[in-house]
Amino acid sequence: LNNVIEILNSNPEILVEVRASTKVDKGTKNNKSLSLKRAIEAMNYMISQGIPANRIKTNPIGFNTRSASIVVKLVETF
Repeated sequence: LNNVIEILNSNPEILVEVRASTKVDKGTKNNKSLSLKRAIEAMNYMISQGIPANRIKTNPIGFNTRSASIVVKLVETF
């Protein structure tokens, strides 16, 4: 996330989406809840490093058979 934060600090026009997934299938509701918690934790970290909340969108994916992950992607620019 620190690399993303550097990019966002250098490019204030960029908005991002934080996608989070789980590795273990514990039911759709539990996976969405855990994914949301992970996405919010990543978003909160970016906010604590000075990135405004209005530049960050969260998207909990739920269960992913490959791996648990947090992905940050460019959504759009102002």
